[in-house]
Amino acid sequence: IEEEAESAKRAAGEFVDEAAHMAWSIETLELRSRLLRQEEGELQVSTQQEVDAIAQMRERLGFLSEAGRELDQRYRRLGQRAEAAAEACAFEEEETRLAGSEVEAVCFRLQGERLAEVAEAVVLQAADENLAVECAAESRERQLLEHAAARSAR
Repeated sequence: IEEEAESAKRAAGEFVDEAAHMAWSIETLELRSRLLRQEEGELQVSTQQEVDAIAQMRERLGFLSEAGRELDQRYRRLGQRAEAAAEACAFEEEETRLAGSEVEAVCFRLQGERLAEVAEAVVLQAADENLAVECAAESRERQLLEHAAARSAR
C-alpha cells in the first residue's frame, strides 16, 4: 500500500509538473498570438478565435490543476488505487483534449495567414484591373485624338 501511495504521489507530482508546463505553453501561445496580430494587421476573425481558444485552455488548466489537487486528497483519504488510476486516466484524456485545443489555435493562426495572402492577391488583382482600364481609356483617347487630327487635316 505504501508503494502504491508513493506511486500515486509521484503521479500527482508529474501531473502538477505537466500543468505548470501547460501554463507556460499558454503564455508562449499568447505571445506568439500577439506578435502574429501585429504582423497580420490584426485580422479580427482569427484573433478572436485565438483569444477564445486561449481562454478555453486557461479554464481547462484551472480545472486540471484543481482536479489534480482533489485527486491527491482523495487518494490519501480513500487509499484505493483503482479509483485514483481511473481518475488519472480521465485527466490524461482531458490533457489530450487540451493539446487538441492548442493545435486548433495554431490552425486558426495559419488560417489568418492564409486570409492575409488572399487579401493581398485580391488587392493585386484589383490594381491589375485598374491598370488595364486605364490603358484602355488611354488607347481610346489616342484613337479619338488621331481621328480628330485626321478630320482637321482634311
